[in-house]
Amino acid sequence: PPPEASDDPIKGTQDIVAQRDFSFDVGETITLSMNYQGASDGALHLYTREAFMAENGDVIADPTSRITTIYPTRTNQVELEVNGTWTKLYAQWVPMNAGESEKNWVISLNQANNKYHLDF
Repeated sequence: PPPEASDDPIKGTQDIVAQRDFSFDVGETITLSMNYQGASDGALHLYTREAFMAENGDVIADPTSRITTIYPTRTNQVELEVNGTWTKLYAQWVPMNAGESEKNWVISLNQANNKYHLDF
C-alpha cells in the first residue's frame, strides 16, 4: 500500500533546520601519558576495535582500526582526539628488542578528566 499522508511540514531536506548550537562533532580530546621503564625503542599502537581474545586473556586489537602509533622513548605524553562514542582504546606495545615481550592493554575511556596513563 502507498504510504499514508503525514502532517509533517517537511517536504524536502532544504526544509530541515538545526538548532543554533547543533554540531556533528562528537570528538573529545584525551591525554595519554606513559611511563616506559624499558631501555629499547619500540612502538605503542592504539586501536579502536577488538579482534579477539588470546588464550591467556589478552585482548588483541583489530589491526584495521589503528588510529596512531606513539614512540614512548621520544615522548611521554600525547593528546588525541577520539570519537566521543568510543568506550575503549586498545594499546599494543611492540618492542624493537627481542628480549622484551609485547604487551596489550584495554583502556576504558571513562575518566571525567579525560586523562589516562600506562606504566610499562
